[in-house]
Amino acid sequence: MSNLTIAQVESLTQEFSLIGDAIIENGKATLDIQERQGKALTTKPARVVFAQYMTDLFGNGEKVKVKRIMDCIDKVPTQQYIQKLSPETKLKKKIKFRTADKGLVDKGIATAKQVAMKGIYHEFHFPIGEVKVLTKEEAIQKKITDRKTTRDEFLAMTFTFHVEPTVAH
Repeated sequence: MSNLTIAQVESLTQEFSLIGDAIIENGKATLDIQERQGKALTTKPARVVFAQYMTDLFGNGEKVKVKRIMDCIDKVPTQQYIQKLSPETKLKKKIKFRTADKGLVDKGIATAKQVAMKGIYHEFHFPIGEVKVLTKEEAIQKKITDRKTTRDEFLAMTFTFHVEPTVAH
């Protein structure tokens, strides 16, 4: 498994298990746990072992533990440790571990081969784009589109508009 010895794989698996236990015991991923998790995943071989660990954990029915670990990995400090970035550096991508699906293939993040491997966790890199600030008109249009609001439904709505307070001179 990625040029690691059996002893190295067992050591990493034990560390991942201990980190997961610590998250469960604390009820949350503390900064110490995030640092430990992130540092354990700084190398590609370690991430391959971790993906297998998560596959096994989920397969054993430990879904709560899997979710808590995933929540920890998703946090910015953990990502900065995984990617060996300084705390001031803004993330350009997030490294996540999950099973593949067609949506990830459509986004160019996963392959059809990974999707065919049902129940197997893989490492994926999700780009983080600049957050676009919508104009008021764009924000309203997005809500209309997202909720599939028809023209008639929209015209039947009543609105209260924000009125700037007038200042007496």
